[in-house]
Amino acid sequence: MLAAQISAQIGITVAVPEATVPHSEVKTKDPRLQSIEEEVHAKITEQMITKHFNLDPEDHSRSAARKNIKPFNIDDVCKPLKTEELESSSRKSLRRLFQAERNAENDCDQTTAIRHKLIVGLVTQFGKDFRRAFISFALEDMRARADIIIAWLYREYVLEQGYVWRGLTPDSYGYEQCLQYVLHGLYRKLDPGDRLFTRILLECPEITEGAMTMIKSFCENSDWQDVGIATLYELLLRRSNLRTQMLDVLLGLTMNTNEKIRDLAIERCKDLFGISGLAMPLEDFATTILTRLIAENPTHACSAEDTELPPGPYDKDSQWTEESIRSCLHLFLALLPLKPRMIHGLAEVYRESSSMIKRIILRMVETPVSMIGMKSKEILQLIESGPKGSETLVTRVLHILTENEAPSKELVTMVRGLYAKRVTDVRMLIPVLPGLDQKQLEDLLPKILKQTPNVVKEAFKRILSPYRAGGSGTGPITPAQLLIALHHIEGKGEDMKGVIAATNLCFAEKGIYTSEVLAIVLTQLLEVTPIPLLYMRSVIQAISMWPRMISFVLNILGKLITKQIWKQAQVWRGFVKCCAMLGSQAHSLLLTLPASRLKEAFQLHPALHNPLLQYVQNLPAPQKALIDKEVLLLIKSPPPDATLTVQQPINIGQPLPPPPFTPRVQPTTPTLPNTPSTPSTLRGLL
Repeated sequence: MLAAQISAQIGITVAVPEATVPHSEVKTKDPRLQSIEEEVHAKITEQMITKHFNLDPEDHSRSAARKNIKPFNIDDVCKPLKTEELESSSRKSLRRLFQAERNAENDCDQTTAIRHKLIVGLVTQFGKDFRRAFISFALEDMRARADIIIAWLYREYVLEQGYVWRGLTPDSYGYEQCLQYVLHGLYRKLDPGDRLFTRILLECPEITEGAMTMIKSFCENSDWQDVGIATLYELLLRRSNLRTQMLDVLLGLTMNTNEKIRDLAIERCKDLFGISGLAMPLEDFATTILTRLIAENPTHACSAEDTELPPGPYDKDSQWTEESIRSCLHLFLALLPLKPRMIHGLAEVYRESSSMIKRIILRMVETPVSMIGMKSKEILQLIESGPKGSETLVTRVLHILTENEAPSKELVTMVRGLYAKRVTDVRMLIPVLPGLDQKQLEDLLPKILKQTPNVVKEAFKRILSPYRAGGSGTGPITPAQLLIALHHIEGKGEDMKGVIAATNLCFAEKGIYTSEVLAIVLTQLLEVTPIPLLYMRSVIQAISMWPRMISFVLNILGKLITKQIWKQAQVWRGFVKCCAMLGSQAHSLLLTLPASRLKEAFQLHPALHNPLLQYVQNLPAPQKALIDKEVLLLIKSPPPDATLTVQQPINIGQPLPPPPFTPRVQPTTPTLPNTPSTPSTLRGLL
């Protein structure tokens, strides 16, 4: 039956003799018959399988024989080495691997990688002397062997974490100690500034506490500070898990007493300020340090709230010094141009701080405010609605913004509104003086002249700035109009001192107040009645600065005689002083004075008499005949004593030597222009 079933399955018909007796009727089966049947069935099955699968009967027998072959096992033929033998053999292998460096480099990259794996595997498996030998080998040329150093550090790290088998001879060395060996080796072997230090720390698997200490020491080392801070910056960007820790170290360096270290750290903070997630911590730290200035001294500034912040460069019992104040300002002012809104916080601190701190803030704020510019909305908002008590800071900001640039119309309008509503100090308007019109400037001049000399000097510098070299040449008021306006200011005593100082500032601008401009001023003032008190002083200053104006001044003096200048006592004294300065060139002019006035002139300045007498004696007879007899008699009489009360003469410096001059008995009075638009007419008179 079995043969029939198999043949049916494989599709072969086999004739099997059937029993003549029904199965139900057979109680037992002959064993011999059963054995023959099984043998037949086996042979039939083998024949059918061989025929169906085309198998050779000999192959079948050989496969059965293979099942009885025992597999090869190396442990059955090799004996294990002793530990000493194993270490000795491995040490020799490691030495050969060290020596094969050049051959591996000349081969392909795959060979170098395999060599690195073999070396690292031997070093980490045996440790001890193997590790020391490797460190010595790596430190010989750290730059060329940086890759294998990093591979070794990774292997040590995974061993310490338990990711792989620890080795045959585990020791007390750990990843942190291995990293320390490498970093100290870098410090000893490499030149300062070598960036391999940065690469090792960027590619090593973990930054340990010891490594952080090394980074800090590098940052504070005068030779390695560039590499140290650069490494700190790169780690902060690339290792997010250490970002907070690295940022704290960098912020601490922004208050370092070493200027170069502090500046490098601040520059890195400025680079980080534009990165999302870092701007707010930087701003918070800078603001917190700034608010320390409100405290009475640094001891109070270092309160319990600030324990997490790095200490400033001062002792706990010290007082505020310029250095400690600046250390609290450096980072804040460096970030200010990047976020102008922070200036409102500076104004709040400014108004509550001491006078010493305010002075330092006013000095340090120049650079950041210049970078922000007057178009910033935050700057305009500070000017318009700055906190009470910060007016001097606002004024300083205005001065900085308009130092090298004309004020905008918006800024001028805002400052004028502030002056009219909140701040009545005229110093607030000085930065925007070039933006005012002529009438507004003339109205402000008396108030400006009452300020300190430095303030007055700054005001005139601003007013005249368009007329300096490189300026636009157009301003709200011309130089001539400004000097004329000063002569119209009335006052006595101290008030006149301010006017005199202001006119001196004008005359000091020789590039602006040329002889043509001064001729316009003197001509227009000559038409004023009465003559301004400082007129003759300006005449004397004009010829002192421009000697070629002497002919023009003689014509001016002739006109003053026709105006009976002696009726104004102070101007008359200036007239006599000017004639004394001119010497022989004024003799013909003095001869036209009435005898009574000439006598007063002799009394005011007795030195005029003898030179004038010699001049008259040398005149030809026809010219002597033209001189008034009373005048001639007065000249020939003995010189009178100076009986009149004479005020202190105006100090105009050393008198100029009189140039050659042809005397004239009757001086001419040429027609001079009275408008600033005709300076060419005056050039013919000079």
